[in-house]
Amino acid sequence: MAIFNDKFKRARLDQSPYLFHFINGRDHSPCTTLQKILDEKQLISNKGYICFSASPITAIKRFFETKTKSTGQPMYLPWGLGFSRDILVRDFGARNVIYTDGNEDIPEHLKWRLIF
Repeated sequence: MAIFNDKFKRARLDQSPYLFHFINGRDHSPCTTLQKILDEKQLISNKGYICFSASPITAIKRFFETKTKSTGQPMYLPWGLGFSRDILVRDFGARNVIYTDGNEDIPEHLKWRLIF
């Protein structure tokens, strides 16, 4: 049975059966960064986790409009890769994170999913 089942799709219209990893292009041109990812067949992060967006493809434009730094520059560029959510969850252990400022009472068994 697919993880991204019909019940979930009906309940969460803001979610996609695909997860997208967008690049920031901070160190290289977006094309160079994407080519490096494809050549090396891996995503690398110095943060200890890899970020994906579950935004539906119909909402991606809005995603880029709202994800900006305090400088007004975009956090991400419209360059990236899309993956099946089911495959990332089943084969690679992908899980949703919990964004927090640290003031919320999070159960102990979920604390490994926190992003501050």
